[in-house]
Amino acid sequence: MFEFIWGMFFGGDGVFMAFVADAFLVALGGNEGDSRKIFQCSLDAIQELGYRLGAVSSLYMTAAVGDTEQSDFFNACAVIDNDRHDDADTFLSYLHKIEAKAGRIRDPNRRYGPRTLDLDLLLMRVGECDVVHGNIGQQRAILPHPRMHERRFVLIPASEVAGNWRHPKMNMTVEEMRKELDEKIRYDKKLWLAQRVDIVETDWYEHSIERGLLTR
Repeated sequence: MFEFIWGMFFGGDGVFMAFVADAFLVALGGNEGDSRKIFQCSLDAIQELGYRLGAVSSLYMTAAVGDTEQSDFFNACAVIDNDRHDDADTFLSYLHKIEAKAGRIRDPNRRYGPRTLDLDLLLMRVGECDVVHGNIGQQRAILPHPRMHERRFVLIPASEVAGNWRHPKMNMTVEEMRKELDEKIRYDKKLWLAQRVDIVETDWYEHSIERGLLTR
């Protein structure tokens, strides 16, 4: 399977070929400001750009990971249908612009510190394939996200909206990865508490073009 995917992305000489996804899987996170409203605005902004919201998960509250001296995070995931026919790098550049509009400041000295909005590109789907996209040359998107399989705060909302999407390197679906991670940490109280995920609200998003970040 990997050889097939490599051939789809690269010619015989290993030169990167442009690739257009049918859909993207995006994780939303944040712990500064009104996260619920910021998430709503970010999804509105994505749709204002011409993409279509395929599905959105419940809203969750989770323990901070990596840098625990901060407030809990809100998290969710969304499937974005690629009606614009953009490649992953173009889509990622828009996500970064939306983050900036939401007041995201990247502190090089505190990688996992507080933030208003984090939009992580997790997976992309082409037809029935969930594909690998490497950081080659000037390409910036690395897919699948290299740490998604280690994070309950990603896998739990992601399994709601893309449970049958398959991680092309691990050859497991999102739902299978969630179950495997739960099984790994279930009997380790410290790890279980460190990856605590609590549901906050199910129907929390309703589109409003007046609220979009890009129209401000």
